[in-house]
Amino acid sequence: MNIRGYCLSKVNGPGLRFVLWTQGCSKGCKNCFNPETWSFEKYKSLTPLEIFELIKNSNVSGVTITGGDPLEQPEELLELLVLLEGLNLSNGIILFTGYTIDEINKDFLLRKSLNYIDVLIDGRFEKDQRISSSLRGSENQN
Repeated sequence: MNIRGYCLSKVNGPGLRFVLWTQGCSKGCKNCFNPETWSFEKYKSLTPLEIFELIKNSNVSGVTITGGDPLEQPEELLELLVLLEGLNLSNGIILFTGYTIDEINKDFLLRKSLNYIDVLIDGRFEKDQRISSSLRGSENQN
């Protein structure tokens, strides 16, 4: 899986979370918070199993997956999500994507990933609809 990085955080969702930034996004949303994650050039590569082991050994209560756009690596993401299911994370899995739910539902692998995600923040970031009172970045996101 091509990733930008990871860390432990208490601000990217409830509880102590493992936050994973994937590398690669084709959306190019104006005023994106992480434009350095757009390139699909290999930045750092870890297998889904290697990422799972990091998470398993980190004593977190939840995982947040963001990017880039995690859904632009559907096979690797699904493999990671299936592995994470066995951890019983009390604060669940949050996934941020620029895809809308309608776009996700049109693709089998993307749709299958929804079975393993507790909270999905979907839709492209829109600067003119920016909000700061929730995990969403803009009002158009669900």
